Amino acid sequence: MTEQEKTTTEEPVTEPEDHGLEYLTEGRRRFMDNDMRSAMHYLRRAAILFELSHDYYHYCETMNVLGVALAANGNEPEAMDHYLDGLDCAVQHNIPISSITILNNIGSKYQQFGADERALEYLLRASEIVEATPMDADDRLPLWRLIIDMNIANAYRCLGRPEEAQIYMDKAGRFNAWDDKDNVRIFYLSYRVSQANLLWDLGEKIEARKMLPELVELSMKDRNVSNYLQDMTDLLSLLEKVGEQSYWEMALQSFEQYAQRHNSPDVKIASLEGWLAYFKYYDMKAKYKKACVLHTQLTLEMKAVKNKERVDEMDLKVTMREKDVTTRKYKALANIDALTGTGNRNKLESDSAILFQNAIREDTFLAIGIYDLDHFKQKNDAYGHLIGDAYMTCLVRVLDKTLGTLDRVYRFGGDEFIVILTDVNRKSLEELAEKIRKTLHEEQQTDDMLKDLEEITVSQGYAYGIPEEGDTILDLLDTADKALYQVKENGRDHYRIFDYQDINKLIEK
Repeated sequence: MTEQEKTTTEEPVTEPEDHGLEYLTEGRRRFMDNDMRSAMHYLRRAAILFELSHDYYHYCETMNVLGVALAANGNEPEAMDHYLDGLDCAVQHNIPISSITILNNIGSKYQQFGADERALEYLLRASEIVEATPMDADDRLPLWRLIIDMNIANAYRCLGRPEEAQIYMDKAGRFNAWDDKDNVRIFYLSYRVSQANLLWDLGEKIEARKMLPELVELSMKDRNVSNYLQDMTDLLSLLEKVGEQSYWEMALQSFEQYAQRHNSPDVKIASLEGWLAYFKYYDMKAKYKKACVLHTQLTLEMKAVKNKERVDEMDLKVTMREKDVTTRKYKALANIDALTGTGNRNKLESDSAILFQNAIREDTFLAIGIYDLDHFKQKNDAYGHLIGDAYMTCLVRVLDKTLGTLDRVYRFGGDEFIVILTDVNRKSLEELAEKIRKTLHEEQQTDDMLKDLEEITVSQGYAYGIPEEGDTILDLLDTADKALYQVKENGRDHYRIFDYQDINKLIEK
């Protein structure tokens, strides 16, 4: 897909935010086609669009797939960055399916490098979330329960704890939909290879041998792009222990054909290392020597390919930064307060103008609240700016909890915040003001930086009414400011509500 984009310093051109799903779908497709570089391009764009539109569910999903693609491309450090970013987002926004998939993928990466103790930490966490989540919450949960049970079983087996491995393998074996769904069937080779390896380790060698024809046949057709390399590594390890020459050779030939088709340096080298083990086992000295030479050549070629891929990755990052990330930074600088995540004055001006005109046109109530932390300067001077910032972010969390969103919360300057409210009346404003006072005290007690410090309080000034033609948003702001001044003059830590159309008429609690 070719795109032409043009950016100016005055008005960056941004793409519609609903294109995120299109980019995610295309990224997935290219990943399955083993076109990793293009897949990462589309997935990165999708992640930016989902983040901008606050679509955290798809953002987490995209970060997970991007992590898988990066890992498949040999870039584990960056893959881990994306996994952890996605996991933080999933935990923060309570998205269990994303937490489960990312934890499993992190655990799988540790398994791949033989760090099974570390892998278990993540896999068992994933298992706990699966068990705590109703199965009807997401139709993929049964599949992820199966995959995680298999991975835990493999980790315990590799740690020399086959009895514990058997518990989780039995749980995976109870899954009864292997033949019903394609997305489940692609993991069947992983399951059966794991099962055979465990039988061998438990001493049930005859049963493990009986499974070899099926395993070799599966290796020729059930090829899950994200698991096949590990599946074949595990299968070849089993065949080496069993020493069944015909099946071993058939599996190696199947693996080599797969490597030739997919043209992946990692898979080619893994395939060749499988042959090296085979030649060494059967003392085929001439073939072993020839394979060693080829292995050296492939290793050098892979190094060159990896270097080129890293250069391409750096180029891609530069391009993405110039195009997509610039859009995100522009929006953040133009509309968002960096410290608190609320809107800034620019956003207040644009949002208030629209909302004010809507209220005039629809003849509905509009209200503005102004919040000012009491004695903030003294606290800031006494405790330092970090504590001052913590007081402000504490208030913002309270506003987020009481309003249910920060979409209409704005930092006006210093410790002063403004909220725009629609479809309100005096009673609802009074209830809101009281709730903010109560919640602020409770929130401070949960903040490790603030709970032992001087109590934080806030003065609140509100103005509300039905705007008329000729009125301006400044009338509302001015009236709310007068209400706030009254609160400060009368002891602070309270609120006042004015009817902005008649500031002499005080509507008090």
